[in-house]
Amino acid sequence: MHFKTRHQTEAIVLRSYNYGDYDRIVRFFTLDYGKIAGIAKGAKNSRRRFPGTLEPWCLSRLSFTQTTPEHLVFLEYCEPMDYFMSLRNDPLKSAHAARIGEMVEAFSPERKRNEELFTTFHAFLFQLDRGQPQESILRCFEVKVLSTVGYAPALDSCVVCRWPLSEKEPFYFVAEVGGIKCSRCLSERDASPLPVSVGTLKSLLYALELPLERIPRLSFSPHALKESRLLVEGFVTHLLGRKLKSTRVMEQLERN
Repeated sequence: MHFKTRHQTEAIVLRSYNYGDYDRIVRFFTLDYGKIAGIAKGAKNSRRRFPGTLEPWCLSRLSFTQTTPEHLVFLEYCEPMDYFMSLRNDPLKSAHAARIGEMVEAFSPERKRNEELFTTFHAFLFQLDRGQPQESILRCFEVKVLSTVGYAPALDSCVVCRWPLSEKEPFYFVAEVGGIKCSRCLSERDASPLPVSVGTLKSLLYALELPLERIPRLSFSPHALKESRLLVEGFVTHLLGRKLKSTRVMEQLERN
């Protein structure tokens, strides 16, 4: 016999889809339980229990029950805390939210609490909803997500000889080693090393250390934005073994 255990936590919807005629399957990132998936029985006909709270990026107070850890949880209700409505109405904001949301989902193991990642994700959605979509802010949160899940790129010195950043020495980001190499330590075996200026590396290091509340004031130069995008995109692709789906969406928006 299995007994149901009731839980409550703050939760952000990552994605959801219809299941049958009346139900929805929803994937959340939660404050207390990490990434979970649940079924909302009768969700299409229950605005009282789920008042628009099963849409992507919605922050709610979630109540759920479960019988065994390996199965879907049963969603009882979601009390809205913040809908972040502008993220649904602005295509670029939606694309930025999808980018960070996809990273959070991809790098999070099932049901493992990560309070720092939840706080970072929440701060990003809040700032994006209240402000304008800026690539500098997106890049900052990309590297913060990587850092929070244990994949902070090593950017302050050569990973081989520890040579510190210097304008006199060219550096290259090598995704396979998760950091930069100086020209003297670069090997022919290093696949697709990316030349990166010291200015870009310093911008990313600053972003990693910047408190969340100060991120909206961050600004990268156009050159740093271009280089940092290639660096982060290449590193994430290496770690996951695939490109993020949101990359194609953002590229299409930029072409339009």
